[in-house]
Amino acid sequence: MPAPASDERKHFGKSQIPIVQKDGSVSEKHHWWICKKCQADHVNSAGNLAAPALVRDRADAYRSHLKRCPYHQRELIVESAVEEPRSTISLVRSVSSISSSGSATAKRQKRMSDFFLSVEDQRSFECDLLEFQSECALPDYFIERTSTKMLFARMLHFELPTRKELGGRILKINAENAELASNESLREMQEDTEGRVNFISDVWQNVARL
Repeated sequence: MPAPASDERKHFGKSQIPIVQKDGSVSEKHHWWICKKCQADHVNSAGNLAAPALVRDRADAYRSHLKRCPYHQRELIVESAVEEPRSTISLVRSVSSISSSGSATAKRQKRMSDFFLSVEDQRSFECDLLEFQSECALPDYFIERTSTKMLFARMLHFELPTRKELGGRILKINAENAELASNESLREMQEDTEGRVNFISDVWQNVARL
């Protein structure tokens, strides 16, 4: 009896490896199937990556593999980035998870907790992003470009901030941190030189203690 039609089946190809039954017999009608994306990556790696997993010709087996397949998940995220380029967080949450009930499909949102993201990591990423913009002399609107969102959509662990957030809250926080760090360095130099150290016109100047 042929396997029921499945939308997920298009992502797989029939292999030449027959399925061995419990009694040791094999049938030409029953073969293992292989994920096309996993197979392509295995071939492109010249055998450096492990061979793709063998999947039974069943809808639930297809869905189970695609849910774990990193290549399939990244493709979904990049496609979402083009359709609705708002922020990486919305793109990550839009990754579909196919349910296993019957032949119908349902989308289920993934939470950021699934990717083990901490607030500290997100703040560090925002600081690095701000420094990247400054060093590359990028205009504020670079954060809104589709190409930028497609690039950062591959970074599943971090939320790409909006242009308003980058030039507002994030810039303010990091400017305050930079000022505190500068003041701390000034105090340390005062202690080391046993005198006063002033920052005038971008030049460090030691002023001897009277």
